[in-house]
Amino acid sequence: MGRAIVLTDRHLECLHLSDVKYISISHVWDKLIFDVQYKGPVVNVDSKPEHSKVAELVFRTVINIYEGIAAQVHGPFEVWRDYVSVPQWAHEYKVNILLKIPDIYNRFYFTVVDMHDVDRSALDDIGAPGSNQTESHLHGNTSVCNSQYLRRVWTAMEYVRSQNVRVMMRGYKLLEIGDDLFMGDILRTWETEVALHGNVFKVEDLAGRRINILPWQLGPLQNLKKIKRTSFGAAYEILALRGCTAPLDFFYALLGLVDTAFWDQTLFSDPRDARWQIMKGCMENQSPVLMVPHMTHHFPRTDNGLWDIRVWGLGFMLSPPKHELSVRSQRAAFKANRLEASLSLSGARSTWILCLCSNAMCVLSLALLAPTS
Repeated sequence: MGRAIVLTDRHLECLHLSDVKYISISHVWDKLIFDVQYKGPVVNVDSKPEHSKVAELVFRTVINIYEGIAAQVHGPFEVWRDYVSVPQWAHEYKVNILLKIPDIYNRFYFTVVDMHDVDRSALDDIGAPGSNQTESHLHGNTSVCNSQYLRRVWTAMEYVRSQNVRVMMRGYKLLEIGDDLFMGDILRTWETEVALHGNVFKVEDLAGRRINILPWQLGPLQNLKKIKRTSFGAAYEILALRGCTAPLDFFYALLGLVDTAFWDQTLFSDPRDARWQIMKGCMENQSPVLMVPHMTHHFPRTDNGLWDIRVWGLGFMLSPPKHELSVRSQRAAFKANRLEASLSLSGARSTWILCLCSNAMCVLSLALLAPTS
């Protein structure tokens, strides 16, 4: 390749105390690279052609990204990218780094969002002037919404935790815009088309809703970025719209978004235990008990044990809940004897009490007390 990549090994705090511009890369793994990584290390890379191809792809991509940044950023800088910055086969070290990823993206100079599958012309289509630009507007919208970057749990968490974001598009072109991933322009264009056609379902049909991702299907990712951490329910909703390779990845990404005191603790290796572990830590805001644990056979099961499409219809909370809570066992089970919250229902104010069974999320009873004005 004719280039050299210098790898440095520094403590994170020492790095932040230095004057180095450190830039993190948020991206979706190439499938070929993932397949080889998943199989584990080999002694002789040259003995397997696919390994040699992957090694070249990893370093060539890093060089291309670096050069794309150098065309826009003046002065020395360094790049953090998990392909080469995370010891993929050293499990203990890797887990420790996974726990620090929210902090890594939160404190760097800026984060490059790698939308390598979106062309710069899509932004021109989104902003095409004139009142008869439906085809261009919707083509631009779906080109961005279909990006692999917007469909994975890790990239969602990395984006939310990043302070400053710049988007790199096809051809390693780094833009000075894109902190909201162009969602502001996309939603404005979408509303314009809905007003023009008078029917949101018609616009969805024109956008190809059966084959394309539509703006509303991505969830309020940009709103979450403003606050960085949120309740279990809100974080779960964002990630449930996205995919992951390993079930435990979902919960490490979730841990990076939830507002809990133990976010830097290692999760249990069993995804079911990891789910309970995070839910226990998030019980202060009560959102875990408002997630629906089971549905009828008419609805498909979710991969991660809860349902993002329906919650208990209790309205908006008017005051913080009062509850008695006890926790037991290493499996992070919990028992809530009584949960009391004041909520708004159809303009009235009522007090609801939820009685929960131990070590489960099933509601045994739901009592409505006398409404108060």
